[in-house]
Amino acid sequence: QRLTTMIGTVAAAATGSAAAASRDLSSSSTGNPQLVLNEIEKSTEDRRSYRCLLLANGLRAVAISDPDADKSAATACVRTGALRDPRSLQGLAHFCEHMLFLGTARYPDENSFLRFINEHGGVRNAVTSAEFTRYYFDIAPEHLPEALDRLGQFFTEPLFTESATVREVNAVHSEHAKNIPIDARRLLRLDHHLANPQHDYSKYSTGCLETLLPDASKAAELRQRLLQFHSENYSANLTAVAVLGRESLDQLQQLIVAAFSGVANKQLPMPSWESHPYDGTDCGVEVQMVPLRDIQKLEVVFPMKDYTEQFSSQPAHYASHLLGHESAGSLLACLKRRGWANGLSAGCGGGAAGFDFFRVSADLTEAGLANRAAVLRAVFQCVGQLRRAGPQAWVHRELSDLAALAFRYRDREPSAEATQRLARRLLTYPMPQLLTADCLVTEFAPELIAEVLDQLHPHRCKVFAVSKAFEPHCPPDGCVEPIYGVRHRLQPLPPDLLAACLALYNGDAPADGADSLLSDLRLPDPNPFIPSQFALIAAPPGSPPPRVVLEEAGLRLWHRADAQYCLPKLCLTVVMATPDAWSDAFSAANSQLHCQLMSDALNPVLYDAQLAGLSASLAACAEGISLSIQGFGHRLPALLEAVLDRLSRPEVEQLRFDSVIERYRKSLKNFALEQPLQQCLFHQSVLCCSLVWTHQQRLDAIEGATPAAAAEFARCQLLPAAAGGRPRFLLAFACGNAEVEQVVAAGGGIAQTLRRHAAAADGSQGRPQPPEQQPHRQRDVLLPEAGDARRHHLLRCLAAEHHKSSACVVYFQVEPATTPEGQLRRQALTKLLVQSLKERFFNSLRTQQQLGYLVQLAERPGVAACGLSFCVQSERHPAELESRIDEFVEAAGPLLAAMTPAELRDHAEALRARLLERPKRLSGRSAADWAEIASGAACFDRPDRLAALLLPPGGTSEQSAVEAGPLRHEELLDFYRTWVAKDSLRRRKLAIHVISQKSFGPAVQEDKYEGYPGSVITDVAAFKSGLKLGPLPARF
Repeated sequence: QRLTTMIGTVAAAATGSAAAASRDLSSSSTGNPQLVLNEIEKSTEDRRSYRCLLLANGLRAVAISDPDADKSAATACVRTGALRDPRSLQGLAHFCEHMLFLGTARYPDENSFLRFINEHGGVRNAVTSAEFTRYYFDIAPEHLPEALDRLGQFFTEPLFTESATVREVNAVHSEHAKNIPIDARRLLRLDHHLANPQHDYSKYSTGCLETLLPDASKAAELRQRLLQFHSENYSANLTAVAVLGRESLDQLQQLIVAAFSGVANKQLPMPSWESHPYDGTDCGVEVQMVPLRDIQKLEVVFPMKDYTEQFSSQPAHYASHLLGHESAGSLLACLKRRGWANGLSAGCGGGAAGFDFFRVSADLTEAGLANRAAVLRAVFQCVGQLRRAGPQAWVHRELSDLAALAFRYRDREPSAEATQRLARRLLTYPMPQLLTADCLVTEFAPELIAEVLDQLHPHRCKVFAVSKAFEPHCPPDGCVEPIYGVRHRLQPLPPDLLAACLALYNGDAPADGADSLLSDLRLPDPNPFIPSQFALIAAPPGSPPPRVVLEEAGLRLWHRADAQYCLPKLCLTVVMATPDAWSDAFSAANSQLHCQLMSDALNPVLYDAQLAGLSASLAACAEGISLSIQGFGHRLPALLEAVLDRLSRPEVEQLRFDSVIERYRKSLKNFALEQPLQQCLFHQSVLCCSLVWTHQQRLDAIEGATPAAAAEFARCQLLPAAAGGRPRFLLAFACGNAEVEQVVAAGGGIAQTLRRHAAAADGSQGRPQPPEQQPHRQRDVLLPEAGDARRHHLLRCLAAEHHKSSACVVYFQVEPATTPEGQLRRQALTKLLVQSLKERFFNSLRTQQQLGYLVQLAERPGVAACGLSFCVQSERHPAELESRIDEFVEAAGPLLAAMTPAELRDHAEALRARLLERPKRLSGRSAADWAEIASGAACFDRPDRLAALLLPPGGTSEQSAVEAGPLRHEELLDFYRTWVAKDSLRRRKLAIHVISQKSFGPAVQEDKYEGYPGSVITDVAAFKSGLKLGPLPARF
């Protein structure tokens, strides 16, 4: 088998089943693993230790020791997935993934695993892909042994009870219904549907009631098929485990052996597929698909060999790098110059062992759709150019250098992310190269690169064209994919178009001169942003918080020197604040449009920077324009200068303006197709925040926009005063590997802008105001109290006609406290209440009642107010969903009152573990600090302060009960009774219903609201205008 040859140093899997794991979670009676490998290639900057194991039962494992980990984690990955589904039970692998969480012989309670993980500060989930299924969790470090034992039981003694089978198949069906309106999934489903119907690729991977249990009376039969599937596909020799913890490698090895030696080795063959889903007869066609959203897309798909084993040379990566490049002279840049495309990607993916695909995907404009034949010719002109030029050694060297940089200075992954990635890699790559395989490009293989390019032949492609313009040609009674109902038609590619593409592919000059279609198409220049200096500054003692290092007219500069990540990277955030950038829908929409126009103009520069480990993004915000740049500090000043230079010139040409505003308009219109739950949460933001504008308001605001008007708006509202704009205040923060002097010097472009501000500060336009003094700041809209009538408010909206699901969000707002300390306490109480109830809420409404796939209870903070939202998306009516939520909320009072000291301590410790989990990446540290700076609170030790309120270090629940500082049980009950309980006069409840037209008709059914106890909001603006605004966050 392929994997057997790749392991190399690993002996063939042992035969027979291993003895059951001992209940002693730190040792095992099964003996030592048959292979222990400590020599694993890793980055010189990686402070974690690794050990690969081959257990006696053939199971592969990697132990990852990280003494600094604040969370332990594990992933178990089995090499079976949706491609292994029986054709008569499509979706069975995914359903098996769901069911394994619902009880094992050793831990039979259906909710046992979720409750255990939640009570100890962790999260858990699973993913089923085409050929892998991964189960993972993270958890407070001291609870890793038992969590591992629980995970190991998934592979030995699952229960698959009949009652759970009947209920959980509804959850799978709800997940299926959630995915139906997603166009990316619809396109992928159509691709599967049109593949060779005898190939496993053609099957439906998610599953639904129709494919799994069309007859509820056959649940017992489905359970037997689950047991059979698990028995025939889950085997130790197809399983890999990755475990990360604070323990030593020896201790982690013992835990792995104890938990997984009992997994039976059935010596199953490694799944692989010799044939390709595209058998050749289905190529040379254009598939026209009707999407639900207003999008235009062209995707050219080629059958491709599987190059997984060539991980050292990665020949397909060479092709994807050049075809998908976005710098000047690239395929995308040429298409954008003609107004035909806004984005493009290229690369391999979507296959499995033995076959793969190469896809070139372009996001087209309406003009690009009309000229899609020319776009297709351009693709083959680019392929032909690469074939004629031949594999370039300098391109390989650059790719190798970029890969080596990214690998050496890779950000430290969170524990769960690391184990998910490595568990799958154990089943794909040799153990010694577990970390480096496909991350480093160490070999130049021109013959393989040429082989890849040769496979991008016009006669081997299938072209997917996606647009609502095809609707008249794809009637509902025509070609319709049966699972998602995707309307489409197949058209042979015209012979003259194929001939032209073939001539371009071969480098011949076609008769119509199409070879000059993109005369400026060329290979990219060498990347100017590749860094060469990586020296680290002297780490400051301790870990000092950010501090202001420069403050003058028009400028406040904050700085934090890195003492934790020890990487030659820097994160720089600058907000160019102006009073009116977000004061109304017109300003907000035009600020967003300006950012998109500038990002589009900067794209060739930003793409090169991204390849070299730098990123830059522009965003409109309530204060003005936010610029964020992060990556290697050596080249960051050059990127900053390029960005600031372009921002000073807001003019854009008509063609690009038309393309960008078309994309912006469509994104605003397409929001109506988002998931009903996402729409609920957005409507909540509109109602509860002072400066949030609806998509329709922003659409109306850009009606009639022109390039000249957009440039004028930018000059007046967004540019520095000396450049013709209003006075701007720059609030900046640098975090990472830079001294104070370096921060100021590296921001040469910022300093120049600041000098312009200072020069204008005494002018007629006035002195620039810092954000906290500007008149238009985001604030909470304080909802009405329930009062004597015990009333709350309801907003009702209709979902787009394509959604079968509806959604309900019930939000409880917690009024801001009057002091910083009081506000911290309310924040801690909100978090503790959510932590105490969220698992019970999920278990009740999702697992037991099966209301829908999306069920969650989450903290929903505002500007200064706290809050919590109960959320459900379901095919039930939102009025019924709110009633079920209300029932849970009412039952929560007795549940909280009955909570034992031990239970409260478990929840407090779980929440503490989450709060004290430090950002794993410098960008995360910077983002957390920036949130405090931008809000004005500057409470940089907020997680520590909140954690101290939950349980003092080394304290017990008994100590907490008598000390004045930490939260007490009675205080949590009072908090619930004040802000959530049904009979509270101070409760501020808001319900939002997004109602499916597909399920409940084009109008609100008033009979569903007969006797409804709330007040319906009919005019959002009028409702908000009568309410008070909350305070700004208090400064600490």
